[in-house]
Formats: sequence, structure tokens, C-alpha cells
Amino acid sequence: KIPSLMHLNKENLEVYAFEKEKVLCMERWEKKDRVFCILNFNTDDVKLRLPLPEGKWKKIVDSSDVNWNGPGTLLPLETERISDMKLRRQSFAVFRGNP
Repeated sequence: KIPSLMHLNKENLEVYAFEKEKVLCMERWEKKDRVFCILNFNTDDVKLRLPLPEGKWKKIVDSSDVNWNGPGTLLPLETERISDMKLRRQSFAVFRGNP
């Protein structure tokens, strides 16, 4: 169970839009549980500096992974800071953390 996705409170939500890149990011939290969702609507792969809050983040789903019949992920399994990441075209990913 992921509390930050189970309790859909708009007060515990931040959304970041990158119009030029056609990427939408969403951060949700419930107490100490956090998720960070990345949605790439671009028809090309995109390199972007993601506004991940500081802390340890683990990828829990990535639609570009071969397990989902994708072309293969370009995202790290884990990260601890804001960093440049390359996103596959028309894909989404979810990271979970406890910053």
C-alpha cells in the first residue's frame, strides 16, 4: 500500500509543468510517505532537470521499462537529489521516497 496515493488530498499535492518539454510532474505526500510522478507527453525523449525533493527516491514503476514492453528505461533505479534525467518519449514513471 502507498499512503500518498491512497489519500487523495489536494493540499498534499504539488504539480510542476514543463510546457516546452511537454512534461508534467506531480508530487504527493501523506505524512512521511511521498511519491513523485513524471509524465512525458513529448513524442521525443527529453532531458530535464527534475525538481525531486532531497532524500532517497526509488523508482517503483516506469512505463518505458522492457517489463512493460517499452524500449528500455533511461531513468535510475534510485536517486537522492535533483538531477538531470532523460525521459523516454510518451512515458511515465513513479518514484517513492521518504525525504
